[in-house]
Amino acid sequence: MQTHTRTRLEIIVEATMARRVEEMLMAEGVTGFFAVSGREGGGSSGRWRDDGLSGALEKVMIIAVTVPDVAARVMARLDAFFERYPGVCFVSEVGVMRPQRF
Repeated sequence: MQTHTRTRLEIIVEATMARRVEEMLMAEGVTGFFAVSGREGGGSSGRWRDDGLSGALEKVMIIAVTVPDVAARVMARLDAFFERYPGVCFVSEVGVMRPQRF
């Protein structure tokens, strides 16, 4: 089995900002993504838990896999985005089996 190298981005933002990040990904050439809701967690600001009513504390993890140059453009835009809005991005190199999909 042969794999091909791609870059995986795992971006965590407040749910209210997820659409902006998704649009940013698509504008930079990411061909697809997957979003997962987060209802509780913890970080540098301490623990948090969404109340299930307002969604005010809900976070979203957006996962995308793309080619390295597209990932670099996304990270540059995220750098500016994170100056105004809270969030984090984890970056890793992954092997994929169907490279034409990324």
